[in-house]
Amino acid sequence: MEHTYQLIAVSNPARQYTPQTVAALLQLPNTRVVYLTAFWWLPQRFFWMRWLALLPGMRRQLAKKTAPQVPENAVVVHITGILFSLLGRWIVGGEKRSFWEDRLHDQWVARWVGRHRPSIFIGYEKSAYRSFGAVQQYGGTCILDLAQVHPHYIAQLRQQYPFFAAITGSERLFQQVQHIKLQEYELVQQIWVLSDFAKATLLQQGIPEKKIRIMHLGVDNNIFIPRENYPERPVLELIFAGTVTERKGILLLLQLMERLLTEPVRLTILGPIGGYIQTAQLQQPNIRYIPYCTQKEMNTYFQAADVFVFPSYLDSWAMVVIEAMQTGLPVLVSEATGAKDAVTNGAGMVLPVAAIDAWEAAIHTILQQPQLIAGMGYKAAAAAAYYTWGQYHQSVQAAIGMGECLYLPKN
Repeated sequence: MEHTYQLIAVSNPARQYTPQTVAALLQLPNTRVVYLTAFWWLPQRFFWMRWLALLPGMRRQLAKKTAPQVPENAVVVHITGILFSLLGRWIVGGEKRSFWEDRLHDQWVARWVGRHRPSIFIGYEKSAYRSFGAVQQYGGTCILDLAQVHPHYIAQLRQQYPFFAAITGSERLFQQVQHIKLQEYELVQQIWVLSDFAKATLLQQGIPEKKIRIMHLGVDNNIFIPRENYPERPVLELIFAGTVTERKGILLLLQLMERLLTEPVRLTILGPIGGYIQTAQLQQPNIRYIPYCTQKEMNTYFQAADVFVFPSYLDSWAMVVIEAMQTGLPVLVSEATGAKDAVTNGAGMVLPVAAIDAWEAAIHTILQQPQLIAGMGYKAAAAAAYYTWGQYHQSVQAAIGMGECLYLPKN
């Protein structure tokens, strides 16, 4: 009797959390998994990559192009994607570079799909429109991995906040991306989102609920460790981690710290500067700025803080919130942060977007009632304990079980 297996293809021109998706699928019986990506670190397969690692500063960048969860034999890359990944930044920048990277990747994947006919195809948002069409040609199952929110929600933000229009590209480019995203929604059987917040933006636009599945991401609990105690400090230590941009609410934090100049409050900001933020803006007497740290170092900074603050204007999930909670930090997050799903039962506070008075009031509440820190912190660590990569793997496997699986003969 001829052995059969299920072929599943996972496509993402970049990395993000996709290696964990692949790792989850690799655990399924009678399944072959192929990870289609634009650039992966494969020095044993491509001799020239060994020479590439000798260039100044390149080794650290290449380390981001691999993951221990994904075996080399599961990865398929294309030369055009590698070249564009290396040289594209010198040709075109910003959102336009991402747009063309997605288009090149999608065209290549569509051809691969036509040849290999995977029974299930999982495509990353805005890079899988043609690929989904190719899968439909033979009746395979299409799943969209949606790491963002519905584009109509983003369109509203572009009109409401000028900086949002600047960071999401020109109106023409935004319309092109939006058209592709909307087409992808129509071509798939399932849409995977990261939070209730992201799901709500789809439901508001008429996407059927039965088509949507929430896939909460996990946290490495070997790195982020719950603290043992909550010492009293003379100064309330706030901390933010992430890319230092307008979208993450940095300007609100700067304004907030100006208001708190006479209060015993200090803010530590961890992360690289992006957008239109200037280093000089972070040079306030009650702000400490650290542009780069490892995850282990981040855990140390979290351990030395009292409250994590994250006033984002848009984050479909924001894994850093769960990482902070894992260390026992109470969190203050905006309503536009998907990780607010975890801020329940007193683990922190969910506050309005851009409402600086509400954020200032929350800080004053904690200053006046410092015992809240330990109470919220213990609850934060307890809530974060659910968000493991193990639970994410189970969610992926359950979602695949809901699909219509075709079985192909093994070559």
